[in-house]
Amino acid sequence: MIAVIVGRPTYEAVLSDASLERIWGQLQSAQARDKSVTLFAAATFDHELLAAGIHTWLLRRWNSFNVASHSIVALWLAHVAALMFHMPQVFWWWISTAILSALLFVTALNAWRETMKMVEFQSYRQQKSNSGNG
Repeated sequence: MIAVIVGRPTYEAVLSDASLERIWGQLQSAQARDKSVTLFAAATFDHELLAAGIHTWLLRRWNSFNVASHSIVALWLAHVAALMFHMPQVFWWWISTAILSALLFVTALNAWRETMKMVEFQSYRQQKSNSGNG
C-alpha cells in the first residue's frame, strides 16, 4: 500500500533509471528497455546473473523485510480481532503495539533499503566484470 501511496508500481524492485539501464544492458534482452518491467528485470538480474552468495544475501534481507512487515500487520489485526470478539484493549496493549510496530517498521525499512542498495551496487560490479570479458 505504501508503494501505491508514493506512486511506485511495486515495492519489490525500485531502481534508479541509471541502475535499470546498467542491469538491462546485462540481460541481453531483445526487448527495448521499459520501466514497466523493472520488477522482472531486477528478478532476472538477481536470479540469473548474480553470484549465488549475493543472491542468498539478498534473499535473507528480503525475508527480514517480509517478516517485519507481516508482523506489523499481525499486531494490528490482533486489535481488529479484539473488536470482533469484544475483548478489552487496555492502554498497555496499544502502547506495546505502537512501540513494536515502530521497531518493526525501522527493521523493515532498513532491510528494504539495504536490498535495493545492494542490487544497485551489484549493477555496477556486474557491468564492470562483463566488459572485461568482451
